Amino acid sequence: MTQDYIANYQTLTNNTILSLDQYQQLIENSPDIIFLIDNQGNIIFINSTAQKITGYSKEHLLGKNIFNFIHPEERKNIQQKLAKAQTLTEVVFAGVSFSSANMTLIPLEISLRPLRLENFKKEIFLGIARDVTEQKKGEEFLRKELKKYSTLIENAKDGIIILQDGLCKFANKAAAEILGYSLREIKQKKFLDLFPQEEKARLQQKYNLRIDFRPLPNPYEAKTINKKGQTKTIEISISSIEYEDRPAQMGIIRDITGQKKIEKELREAKLKFQHLIENSNHLVFTLDNHGQFTYINSTLENYGSFQRESLLGTSFLDLIHPEDKTQVAEIINKISPASPFTFEFRMQVSPKETRYFRVFCRLIENNSYSGGLMCIATDVTERKKAASELNRAYQEVERVKTQLKAIIDNAPNLAIQQVNSQGEITFWNHQSEILFGFSQKDILGKPLGDVFASPDQKEEFFNLLQSVFSQQKSFIQLEKKIAKKSGENAYVLMSIFPIFPDEGDPIAVVMEIDITPQHQAQQNLQKVNQQLEKFSLISAELLSIENEEKFFRSIAEAIASISDFKRVLISYFISTPPYRRIIASYGIKKEDIEKVQSILMPKEKYLSYFKEGIKLGHQSCYIPHDKKAILDPQAIIPGTENYPERPGSWHKEDGLLVAMKDTKEEVIGIISVDDSKSGLRPTDETVRPLEIFANFLSEALQKRILTHQIKSSEEKFRSLVCNLKTGILRVSGHGQLIEANPAALEMLKLSSDQVTDSSRFSDFFFSLQEYSQFMGELELNNHVRNKEIRLW
Repeated sequence: MTQDYIANYQTLTNNTILSLDQYQQLIENSPDIIFLIDNQGNIIFINSTAQKITGYSKEHLLGKNIFNFIHPEERKNIQQKLAKAQTLTEVVFAGVSFSSANMTLIPLEISLRPLRLENFKKEIFLGIARDVTEQKKGEEFLRKELKKYSTLIENAKDGIIILQDGLCKFANKAAAEILGYSLREIKQKKFLDLFPQEEKARLQQKYNLRIDFRPLPNPYEAKTINKKGQTKTIEISISSIEYEDRPAQMGIIRDITGQKKIEKELREAKLKFQHLIENSNHLVFTLDNHGQFTYINSTLENYGSFQRESLLGTSFLDLIHPEDKTQVAEIINKISPASPFTFEFRMQVSPKETRYFRVFCRLIENNSYSGGLMCIATDVTERKKAASELNRAYQEVERVKTQLKAIIDNAPNLAIQQVNSQGEITFWNHQSEILFGFSQKDILGKPLGDVFASPDQKEEFFNLLQSVFSQQKSFIQLEKKIAKKSGENAYVLMSIFPIFPDEGDPIAVVMEIDITPQHQAQQNLQKVNQQLEKFSLISAELLSIENEEKFFRSIAEAIASISDFKRVLISYFISTPPYRRIIASYGIKKEDIEKVQSILMPKEKYLSYFKEGIKLGHQSCYIPHDKKAILDPQAIIPGTENYPERPGSWHKEDGLLVAMKDTKEEVIGIISVDDSKSGLRPTDETVRPLEIFANFLSEALQKRILTHQIKSSEEKFRSLVCNLKTGILRVSGHGQLIEANPAALEMLKLSSDQVTDSSRFSDFFFSLQEYSQFMGELELNNHVRNKEIRLW
């Protein structure tokens, strides 16, 4: 079938030069796709080149509709052109995107021509498709390059023009801005008309030389004038080119008006700078890489007999004092672009005179190449002398200040502050830190009134300070209450006096002496006096109590009432286990007492507590919670209240023991107290009421024990006397018969009722003479033994 197509094609082209095989080879080896389609677009013939370009084999494409391989957006257009070709019998050209076997679009240029073949009833079309991928890439590249160069030219800072026949055929935006005309106006004018009259002849001459290929300087400067009459200086570079196949001149125009202005200012500044350097009081010089002078201003000639012309080319080190040369040489070698140096040296300006100079040196750089050093030296000789004198004066002032500060800082119990007129602290000595608890860093700049305990006291201090400044009045030893950083209050004697310096704002000096211990001692004394008064009232009542249990309970209540403690436990030592007897308590639960009263607690154990605890007063022992390990844990009844943890505060597990002593200073019992009312640790002053109670209790306890012993002895003696067969009489010193035992009553023939206050011992003697002899002997010897007497 392919041969029939080729034969028909041969007939159509009336070309019988080539054989059928040659035509077939020609079609198959064509670089373009050659195909035949019917009027519906079905492929009825296609050469082998189609597979190379599209990736589809001939067998795959034959019988397929060509429109199915064309991009949908282009399909309708090619179909319309095919229909048009059927009507007009003309060749149709179209560009399409053909979907290849690897799913990519290949750009093809297709030409279609209708064929009339004798053996075919249907109308068919001969098609030739050419792969234009590379052509498209080339066109895109050219388009991008054109756009790039166009953008480059349009956005160039320099003006670009093309001259031909004296006219400006092209100009970019920068050229229009520099020349001061629109692009349209530039193209309508002759190029020389853009310049003032005095420039035209010179520019025409240069233009002619360029046309004749004669040498001329490039670039060159010219002045142009815009349509507003403003003159600009421009720099023009001209080169020969071809433009639209004809010789032309391309010019690069640069506006150097601002540059010219800067150059002028630089020249003027250079002259001014040169004048300043030459007339400067400072020594200005430059050195080459070998340290030799390359420039020196005239200032050097003011010292000694120096002549700067004679010094040029000589070494800078030759002028340096011999003792400074090594150091200066080392410094110069260290100077780098990143680290210029300032240093001092001595110059021997004459055999008898040495001057001090302070010099600043930095590298002179030119395109990153060091071209030596630029130095500016200032004569500091007089300044050195003044500084030396000032330093000596400063050292003396510092010495005095140090001594004064040492006095102020170390003044015992004397806090000193300085405040400004607003009451803000500007000085704060070490003793102030100790008194108030604030460091100098924390307190400087803050109002001193903030350290007072209440708003009223703060306002009172502010008013006081105002009086100090307004009335220039001093206040001496005012008692004030202040607040420490810890939250505790303290009492001070405050003195304030103003200082009015010649310059600056007035200040006030405030001094405080801490009298907190004295104040507390006074308060404690008052409290103790009140406690003693209360004790004297209570003690009289206590002594009147005969019931022993009620007596001891009342004492425990009195201790809790008068002292600083809420709970009281009173113990008396005994000789048998558990070696102590709890005789009274207050504020302690009954079950807690029952729990500990059987614990063995001999006197020796308590004495060890006194030895290891903290001794207070005359007979008290404070045992803080951190020493509770010394106590018998079974015998402890811990406190019931919690206290804030701060210095000097009572702790829940703290304890206080007060010894009860007899007249021989032997410990006979212990008063234990805890749960402080004030929340403070006990002191010598606060234990004093407890010790008074302990002594009172000791005395009362001993009296009651002695009374009990006497009573017991009397009862035993009475029982013994009553059972004796010997008559016993008890007679007063005045001879009154007080008592007689039953044996004596029987001897005297008396009943017990007959022995009364009126009974006289003398009434029982036989005679008064015998009674007198008996009493005389008794008075003389204090006793009468085995004497016989006669009784009635």
